[in-house]
Amino acid sequence: MNLFFKRRPKKCSQYSIEMPHVRWWLALTAPQIYQSDDYFDIWLPGMKHKNNPDRDRDWKESIQGGWGLDTDDDWFSTIQTLVAGNMHGQSWSKFLGERSLATATEWQHKMQSKDPIFANEMAFVDMVYRHVDIAGFRAWDYCRGGFLIRSGYHLGVLNEDEWAFFLNYLAREARYWFSSWEQYCQSYLYGYNVWSYMNNKQKGVDSTARLLGSGTPQNYAELFQHINDGQLPLNNILWDTPLPDIAMPVSVQNRFSAMQAHED
Repeated sequence: MNLFFKRRPKKCSQYSIEMPHVRWWLALTAPQIYQSDDYFDIWLPGMKHKNNPDRDRDWKESIQGGWGLDTDDDWFSTIQTLVAGNMHGQSWSKFLGERSLATATEWQHKMQSKDPIFANEMAFVDMVYRHVDIAGFRAWDYCRGGFLIRSGYHLGVLNEDEWAFFLNYLAREARYWFSSWEQYCQSYLYGYNVWSYMNNKQKGVDSTARLLGSGTPQNYAELFQHINDGQLPLNNILWDTPLPDIAMPVSVQNRFSAMQAHED
């Protein structure tokens, strides 16, 4: 999808929480809110720690420190990377591409490698491919992108038009790669698992075994059940809810142009 498509936005009530597409945008962060219950409820346009008495400035500094965001431009650049699925979303895309071209029998040979770490990794690739195809771990990026968009809106890094544009673009990307909330949540969980694995400095057979164990459909189903039983009723948000066409705001174009000029 072209990030720079030119159709003009129709401002006003289309940003209201009453609108189905706005609720769809906010539902993108459901898996992360489930894992981090110290955030405000899912239906608030912005995000902030609900049990943290710190001022917004302190929370902004906490996010910047955790994400390595020195400036608001860094915040924008990271959002741009996440909504494109280019941070961790396309990790192991080479293996997933190979799996898409292989028969189950051919891939079984990789899973029977004499190297137990490689064998387990290929078994994980097989499991991911069977459930989310080559979409891989993109939902892990999309969900975290939604967090930065919404927290950035609350903290004044993004204005309302920018908030709406990025969330709508993110929603369209999610709809392109996934066919249901179930598949989206599964991709998020697999992405979380592989991110944890890649950040494990003591990789080994035990680590890859845990990668496989924590990524089973049973654990995924438990996560999805809890999401629906709690404050995040994704089954009540229709996956095929119509989404609007929103052009990139001039402010975002100017920001990206200035960032590109600075890099050059």
